[in-house]
This record gives sequence, structure tokens and C-alpha cells, in this order.
Amino acid sequence: MPVDIDRESFLRDIPLEDGTMLRLRPVKPTDRDEVKRFYDVELSDTSSYMRFFGIRPHLSDEFLDRLCEFDPSSHITIVGIRQRQVVAVASYFAGKNLQVEAAFAVADRLHSNGIATLMLEDLAAIAKGAGWSQMIAQTMPDNRAMLKVFGHVGLRERHRFDGGFIAVEMDLGDDAELRRRSDDRDWTATVVSMQPLLRPRSVVVVGASTNPTSPGHRIAANLADSYTGSMAVVRPDGVAIAGLPGYAAIGDVPFPVDLAIIAVPQQAVPEVIESCGRAGVRSVAVITAGFSEHGGETSDADLVLLAHRYGMRMLGPNCFGVIDSRQSLNATFGSRRPEPGGIAFASQSGGLGIALLAEAADRHVGVSSFVSLGNRADVSSNDLLCAFAEDPDTRVVLLYLESLGNPRRFLPIARRAAAVKPVVVLKAGRSSAGARAAASHTAALASDDAAVEALLNAAAVIRVDTLEELFDVGVLLERQSAPDGARVAFVGNAGGPLILAADSADFHDLAVPVLSDSLRDRIAELVPNAASTLNPVDLLATVSPTALARVVSLIGASGEVDAIVVASVPLVEDDVERVCEALEAVGCDIPLVVSMAGAPGRPGRLPIFKYGEAAVSALARAVRWNTERQARLADDADTTTTTTALLDEPDWIAVRRAVRDAPCDDAGWMETARLFEMLRSIRLPTTVTETASTADDAVVIATRIAGTVVLKANVPGLLHKSDVGAVILGLQGDEAVREAYETFRLRFPTMNGVDIQAQAPAGSELLIGARQDPSCGPLVVVAAGGVEAELLGDSKVLAAPVTPAAARAALLGLRTARRLTGFRGSSPVDLDALVRVVVRVSRLVELVPEIVELDLNPVIAAPNGAVIVDARARVDVSRGVVGPVRTTG
Repeated sequence: MPVDIDRESFLRDIPLEDGTMLRLRPVKPTDRDEVKRFYDVELSDTSSYMRFFGIRPHLSDEFLDRLCEFDPSSHITIVGIRQRQVVAVASYFAGKNLQVEAAFAVADRLHSNGIATLMLEDLAAIAKGAGWSQMIAQTMPDNRAMLKVFGHVGLRERHRFDGGFIAVEMDLGDDAELRRRSDDRDWTATVVSMQPLLRPRSVVVVGASTNPTSPGHRIAANLADSYTGSMAVVRPDGVAIAGLPGYAAIGDVPFPVDLAIIAVPQQAVPEVIESCGRAGVRSVAVITAGFSEHGGETSDADLVLLAHRYGMRMLGPNCFGVIDSRQSLNATFGSRRPEPGGIAFASQSGGLGIALLAEAADRHVGVSSFVSLGNRADVSSNDLLCAFAEDPDTRVVLLYLESLGNPRRFLPIARRAAAVKPVVVLKAGRSSAGARAAASHTAALASDDAAVEALLNAAAVIRVDTLEELFDVGVLLERQSAPDGARVAFVGNAGGPLILAADSADFHDLAVPVLSDSLRDRIAELVPNAASTLNPVDLLATVSPTALARVVSLIGASGEVDAIVVASVPLVEDDVERVCEALEAVGCDIPLVVSMAGAPGRPGRLPIFKYGEAAVSALARAVRWNTERQARLADDADTTTTTTALLDEPDWIAVRRAVRDAPCDDAGWMETARLFEMLRSIRLPTTVTETASTADDAVVIATRIAGTVVLKANVPGLLHKSDVGAVILGLQGDEAVREAYETFRLRFPTMNGVDIQAQAPAGSELLIGARQDPSCGPLVVVAAGGVEAELLGDSKVLAAPVTPAAARAALLGLRTARRLTGFRGSSPVDLDALVRVVVRVSRLVELVPEIVELDLNPVIAAPNGAVIVDARARVDVSRGVVGPVRTTG
């Protein structure tokens, strides 16, 4: 069965290198006249010469008709659309020896925007999925622009001269580098596309009312209060609002508009977006609600289509607005504007956004950017992560999310952002909406929240559970760096808060080491004799702010701890200010956190908490994030060579075809013999498995296998064989095999024969599984195996792709890991062999989406290797379609 091409997924709007949007899609027969217009009008004589290797040709009806058909086995065309007009065309036609010949043309007015590269990515993905192995393109020797495209796209290429032209041959087999570079190009274009929204040089409010309490009026008033760029309001009567000049139409505004804030009645929004596009506005933020979230007549998608038709990005609809501290921009209808600072915050909930902005103002915490995502119809949290990561004024990113959007795009973007600055995520909806009907152990173990946790762990972000924790961790990391280790010193003027904070540290796996004698002696010289200097360091109520600060500085410079928590009780009204001023004046060489009961927020570089437990909780999350980040950076640096050595990649397209052709039962469970054949084809270690439909056949196969064998009944719909006696172990000799077969025949009247295997040697049993999660993408499960898999609940869930280091950490992170490393005199198992299985399964579920559930259970690990004893896989061919390399969302 051929791999299908998901034509619908290739219809999408993509940011270009200039930040504007372009619609890409497969050609339709109805595009014929528009394609002809493109070649006749949009290409200069030079561009036409480069495309057709001669003077502008007359395009025959036969050529145009074929160009406007879409048949991946013979020829396809991808078109770029802007304002309903074709502005780019890319095609391939079948050649010789599994080659396709590609050609490209882009409107002269849109050159140097990365369009040809985008279209080459799509051609390569479709051609590879259709079974072609190589793409060839001919170009003029002086067509440096196209040669640069071929050289930079990421496919392995070769050049040769052919009749005065250069033939560029590009291999389609290994596209890992293509995908990596595509992610880089997506990142760069997305950052540029966010600039008019996040750093606008000019803002216009469309629909500002004369009513001071209306959202549009309040946004205009907030702009007038402090914004440093050009600004205006647009309303039918052209009246000025809140001191901003008024115009009757967006086209009348005398300056180029980066951002239009739309706050008009719901039915007027489409017309306003259209008028903004015609006027050359670069981005729009739709405050108005009442679209997809309320089942409105006009959908979110309708608004996005209008905006993208003119190359604009759209925030919302149903959003609260945007803040940019660099330009004192407050384009929200809120009443509180936070101080400038280093926190960038994006929220899917406008209400929570308002609450967090108020909290930031109350605690004197600075914000670099704030974005209310609203319905997230176009601009997504993924887009904002790219922009926030590149913003030099942002030191930490906070996200409140109700869904993760496109997991395939989220994972590389979040990992890249988290590698340069902390990303803290509050993901709502942790509770299960209902019990999962678990068809496999893997599905039972990889619950909805476990899937989210796996994706966020793989992304290296900090996950928090409450809005308070989101803010606490953000404040800590905005004002202090993350600790390099888990050793913490507690210093204060009262025993109770210090003891509670130290108890909290133990709960959060932070170390509270006893300070060295020499350090304690030096501390004792600065404080009263009755002070306790062990750690916690209780300096007693009479300690002065200056002495407290000197002790903190001394401990910070000692190298004996990685962070300090000052847990103090203010005794007089100005104690908080005096203590903080002293701490900031003396300084500290390591992260310093302050907790004071009832303390108000204050500006400065010290994170202030009311209670020590909150300070310790935030500090612990920062420690874990930094430790895991350093490990991941080392892992990423080593992944290329290590993964290559471990994988020895098979032909994954061939594997997909084999899976799609395999016999399955009515529920989609793959025939066992074909499943084991597929597992061996991707070099996974399995026991020898053969299928028999009669007792005589079973005897013959058992004799051929030789030694001790196992019989397993093939019963339609049977999920867990050992639970119902469908597995018999330890069979030796013809009579034992025949008797076992007959036992199964009587026990299971609907049996379709038996599977016969060589019995594996004793070892530790594990489950290694995988599944496709609809919201989090491909997942891998590592767990204690055998019949205990669900009983023990000892499992780790990982987001694919899984690196060797992550696989090893998951195996050693199981509660039963001592079985693997040697327990009560047993020999350690071959951990490298298990790692290879986990990484290979990760690749399988990542690259073969037709497999929606996979259980390898048990996988028996021994000192000399690992072997898969039993396996189940459920197949859904409707999921196995080829989509574009560069996705959106």
C-alpha cells in the first residue's frame, strides 16, 4: 500500500524571511489561468530566461494543463498565493531511475524571501513519500540565487555540468539535516514576523469609542499615557479619542502602521481586517470576541484567512492586548501597567493575564512583554517563544497554556528557547476528563497528564502547578541566576522560619550541608556567641542588617553551598527595607533568595517571598531546571554521533509501507508474525517466532527451533494472553508441544493457530512501548514489565525523539532499576542494549505514524543483551500520511 500524501496539510500559511505571510498549497485545475498570468506578468524577462533557459516562451495548453494536475507518482505543482494571486510555482515531473526533475519560479517582487526554499522543502517531502529517491534540477551557471537554495536547503547534493547547464542532484533518503535547517528557517522567519506585533513603531486603534469604559477607549488612553511611537484612532467620524488624532479610515492614517488594534463590533471585524490589509498594515490584534469560541457566523479561520491574504499576522481574536516595556507600549484595556523588567509573559486566558499583571505591579516585578493570546487563531505560544528567546530584554519566559498546540513544532522551539533562558509553563487541565479504555499497557501508563509531562520534560521547560508558583519561579529567575547545584544555606534571625524552610528543602530534595568548622569560626566572629552556625544559621533576633549581610556574603564566597535563603522576621516597620539594602550593598556570589513574613514587594535584584516554603519551592524548581538543562546541552552536543552509532538507520518509508500492507484484525492489531518481521527489519532483537495453524505444524516448527519453546494462542480480540492462560512455557519434545496445542484448541474455540518461540533465558522483564498521543505527539513508555506492568505503575513516559542519554536516565529512574544494575548478587544487565531498544522504538513511533500503539512486553534484559519476547501493535493507516516538513501552530 503506498504512503498517502496529505494534500490538506500542505495548504498552510507560512511566515517568510521578511515577516509577512504566504499561502502555500497544492495546485488545483482551476488555477490554470492564474498560473498562466503568473508566468506572463509576474516574471521579468531575466527571471523567465532563468526558468525556461531562453526567451519568454509561449506556454502551450498541454503544458499548463499538466502543470495544474497533482499526481505524486508522476508530477505535482505547489503554488504560493498572495491576495488571491499566484506569486510562485514549483513543480516536479517524473524522470528516470527514481528521479524527479524539479523547477521553480518566484515573482520578482518577492525574491530573497525564502519562498523557493519553502517550496523545495515541500517538493522533497512529497517526492520522498511517493517513493522517489532523488530530485534533480537544472539551472544556469550564473543563477546564483537558485544554486544557493539547493546548497542551503539541507539535502545531500552533487553538481555536474550538462550541456552548458548545471544539474543539481539532491538525495531524498536522509532528510534529517533538511528538517534541522527547516526548523532554523522557521525560527528566524517567525521572529521577524512577530516584530510588528511585539515591537511596533506605530499603533492604530480601530473602533475606539467615546465611552471611557469601553475597551477601545481604554486602549487608546493607555497608549496616549506613555507610548513613544506614532499612534492614532480610526472611527467613522474621524473624531480624536483620549488625545490621539482621529481618522475616518485606516487608509487615511499618514504614517505606515505596524499594529492595528481592532475593537469594533463582531460583525464589522472582517471588513476592518480587509481594509487594514489594503492599507499595508503589518499586523492586527483583534480584541473583539464572539467568533469560534461562541460559534459565531464568522470563524477564527475566516479572520486568519483575511489577514494572511495580505501577509499580516493576527493576534486573537478575543484577546486582552499586548504590552512592550521597551517602548512604554500598553495596548491593553487593563488599568495596571507593570514596571519595565525581564519577564515576558503570554497567556491563553485574558483574566489570568490581568491578575498576573496586577500581581507584578503590586510586587514591583518588571515585565518586558505581555501578550494575551485569546483564541490563538494565528499567533501561538510557539511563535512567541521564538520571539521571547531572541529578545535581549527578556530574562525569563512565563506561559499560561490550556493546550500545547502543534507538539511537533513546540518541542524543538521550546528546547531551543529553554537552552538560552528559563521557560516556565503552567499547563491547565491536569485532571483526567474520563477513564481511558486501555487497549494496551502503554495506553494505561501514558495517561493524559503523563503525556503532557513527558513533552514538557523533553522541552526542558519548568512546569509549575499553580499561578502563584508560576509567578514565584519567574520572579526568582528574573532577578537571580539559577543555582549550579542543590546545596543551600539558610540564614536568618528566628529559628521557626529557618526550621520550616529547611524542612521544605528536604521535601524538595535540596541539600542542607553542615558548614565547615573554618567557615563557622569566621561567622562566629561577626555575630553573638549564642548564634547557631551549623546550617541553618540562626543569628538571633538582635542581629543587625549589616551583620546579616556580611554573614551572607561570607557564606556566598565560601564555595560550600550553591544558593542562600535568608529567612528572616522583620521586627520593626523598616526592617524589610534595611535588610534588603544591606544585602544588595554587600553582595553575594551565588543566587540569593529572601523570605520575610508579610514583606511587601520591592524593586531591586532580590526576589522577595512572604514565606520560606514558597522561596524554597521556587529555588528547587530552578535547581532542577538548571541541572537538567546542563545535562541536555551535553546530551545534545553528543547526540549526533551517539545516535548515528546506535541507530544504523533503516529505510523508514519501506517500513511504513510494510506496516500499511500487514494483515490486521478488525480492531487494527497487527498479525504477530508480520509484527516480529517488521521489528527485526529495524534491527530490534526478537526471539525466533513462527506461526502454526495445526498441531502437526507446531511440532515441526518446534523441532526446527530446537530446545525449550513457548506456545502462545492467537485469539481474535485477546489483549493480554497470560491473564487467560494463552501462554504455555517450558515445552520440550513433540508430545508436550502437541498437548499444549490441543489444550489451546479446546480452551479457545476461535483460535487462529499459535505462535511458537524459543524460550528466552531468564532476566529482568521490562515493558517498552509507544503510542501516538493526539495532543502531545509520539510518546515512548519504559516500565517494569511482564504481568506486573500496570500493577506496579513503575514507569517513565518520554516524548519522541528520545536521545540515548534520556533513554538511559529513564531506565535508571525506574523504582525497580536495581534489578538492572545488580541486585542481591545478580549480574547487571546490558544497559546499552536496552538503550538501543528504547531509542529505536522512539524512531519507529516518530517516523511510522501508522503505528498508534505498541507494546513490547516483556523485553527480557540479561547481562549479554536484551530480547523482545512478546509484542503487540495497533495500526491506523489513516494516520500514516506524508505532511510538510515545516508546519504551523
